[in-house]
Amino acid sequence: TKEAQDSCLCLICKETLKENEDYIKCSLSDNYTHHNSLVLPKQMALFLKPSANAFSYFCPPCRLKLDIYIALFKRVDIIETCITSLDTIVASLDTIQARLTNLGEKNHNTTQKMNIK
Repeated sequence: TKEAQDSCLCLICKETLKENEDYIKCSLSDNYTHHNSLVLPKQMALFLKPSANAFSYFCPPCRLKLDIYIALFKRVDIIETCITSLDTIVASLDTIQARLTNLGEKNHNTTQKMNIK
């Protein structure tokens, strides 16, 4: 994109961005990168020129942060699944406890009836 301000540097090669060069801005930060510094196939670089704002580009530092967040979200999903499983187990144990209590009461009542006779 041609939004770079004067004296912006390419994040990768650290050279100043010039108006006649092709570069892209990170979708999350103010980092810019030359197309050439990305080592893109020629067809991809040609595609970027007219469609620079049509998709998101994430510079390496932002991509690393995104990868960390994605990993954290996956861990949260796993933890939530475990919690759901534990809730199911607790409910089953509660049912078993209620049945055992009921059986214990029946046993106690039966024993009392037998002692009365």
